[in-house]
Amino acid sequence: MRSKRLATTGSVVASVAALVTVLAACTGPSGEVRAGGPTPRATSSSDAAGAAPASPAPGTPQAGAPGAPGSPDEPGAGGQSGRSASAHSPSPHGPNPDAQTPDAQTPDASSLPQGLQTAITRDLDITPQQYLAGAEAAAAAPATIARLARSGIDPTQAWLDGAVLKVHATDSTQQEAARAAGAEPTASTPPTAPALRTTTPYEDLVNGTGWYLPVNASSIAICSTGFNGWNAAGSKTVATAGHCLLGNSPVPSAPVTATRYMQTQPNQAGTAGSTIGNLEYNSFQFGNGYDSGLIDVGNSALVPRPQVSTWDGNTIAVRGMITATLGAYICKSGRTTGWTCGTVQRVNYAQGISSGQTVNSIQTSMCMYHGDSGGPAMIGFYAVGVNSSGTWSSTACTDSGGYSAIYPIQGDADSIVSQQAGWEPMVTVDTPAVTGVTPGPTTVMNGTLSNAATGDSVSVYLDGASTPAATAAVDTTSGMWSVSLPSQTPTVHTYQVIAGWGARSRSTPVTGSYVVPVTCGPSPGQNDRCGGPELTPAPTSTPAATSTPAALSGPSTLSPMAVSLRFLALV
Repeated sequence: MRSKRLATTGSVVASVAALVTVLAACTGPSGEVRAGGPTPRATSSSDAAGAAPASPAPGTPQAGAPGAPGSPDEPGAGGQSGRSASAHSPSPHGPNPDAQTPDAQTPDASSLPQGLQTAITRDLDITPQQYLAGAEAAAAAPATIARLARSGIDPTQAWLDGAVLKVHATDSTQQEAARAAGAEPTASTPPTAPALRTTTPYEDLVNGTGWYLPVNASSIAICSTGFNGWNAAGSKTVATAGHCLLGNSPVPSAPVTATRYMQTQPNQAGTAGSTIGNLEYNSFQFGNGYDSGLIDVGNSALVPRPQVSTWDGNTIAVRGMITATLGAYICKSGRTTGWTCGTVQRVNYAQGISSGQTVNSIQTSMCMYHGDSGGPAMIGFYAVGVNSSGTWSSTACTDSGGYSAIYPIQGDADSIVSQQAGWEPMVTVDTPAVTGVTPGPTTVMNGTLSNAATGDSVSVYLDGASTPAATAAVDTTSGMWSVSLPSQTPTVHTYQVIAGWGARSRSTPVTGSYVVPVTCGPSPGQNDRCGGPELTPAPTSTPAATSTPAALSGPSTLSPMAVSLRFLALV
């Protein structure tokens, strides 16, 4: 069935009104953006497919000064918590899709922002530590499911139950294969998702905060920022929902400028902030499986960060991206409903939208509404997709059988990284630590990386070189790494160690030096490695000829000394 895009607008454009009228938000006398009532049986996308006043009331952003930590100028800053929901250096190796994420590296729950902890306990009825354990299990699940598929087990029969990956097994062969792959076999079947209905897109520069575009002279469409990243050319961009542009009628002509929508709490009347930049017009696609687009960060005063606003003045780091697994805990950020959490109910299915399009989606139980479209969806610290649509009829999200839909970031031909060729998200990578160096003709360097995630690697640059002497993957279970540096000459060597993810996300470098000692003890025909001249073996002299000793005639013939020498010679 079809779903509705959720949009926030001030006045509804005629042709959109027929499709998303009840989901569009209106501006009242006070200028506050109020959510309208979408049809209960349609989901709406998180961006605004309608229109709002030509621009928010001018004013100074309330979320903080531009560029200041926690300010909306930094992707990742935000305001108050909302409702529920289930260094450019040479590049190390990119992400490994089959790598697993560690149990030992699971961060302590106290590191989570309070706004996210509140959403987890309110919406999922679990502890923050259980949420993190489930997130780590979700990060490891795709590799396990791939092993199940290679064993002949249907991947759709696998799901996460908390932090345990279970799989429906019908006989002993499947049970044995499931255990060998690292899953728990069970006679139970996967949980059933709510029946599909038509959804509505929800629209409304920290990730998850508001932005808007002009629809016409008197209306704007409001969405949420998704994930900061880089396009194929290396330019800084923001990924968001495609229907934030293409869900409007008429569709605004290029060029279209994105402006920040400043607010300190979810669903708050905002003010016009600084310009983000122009939309990469041709990158926006909506329908035929797609729902994403890129915004150029053309404002040099904005500093995009790999962080998501938790709407309580804090942010959560983005440490990588993964595909969603059935049953996984998932949370999202958006300018209307803030942080909400839920569980994954269905993956990679065709979601019908109220305006007639279909979008490849991840079905979740998270609350989502108009203006949330384009915002980031996360499993733990991993990017999963952007808010696309939902069936909820209000910000209370109390409809029976209601759900929301996420457009995936990867894992399918209809996903952000597939649609936006060459784009990758900005990822937080901690500074690596060097724990030991063993110098020699081949020097071995060991170290650790805190919060290691799938796809992290470490590169070592020697003596000021711009290309790495060696690169190694980080073990995500222990956070440990080790590299071998061959052809080491006897001298002092300086090093710079940089951790990275993908082609562009880099850590702060750590620097140091070590000495490869000279190896002493020359061998004939070789240079003295302690600095001496080349040594040539001394020639062996030919012994002088000697006469045959006379026969012994008796003791009186030799002196006592001679007798002693002769005796020693014969012994």
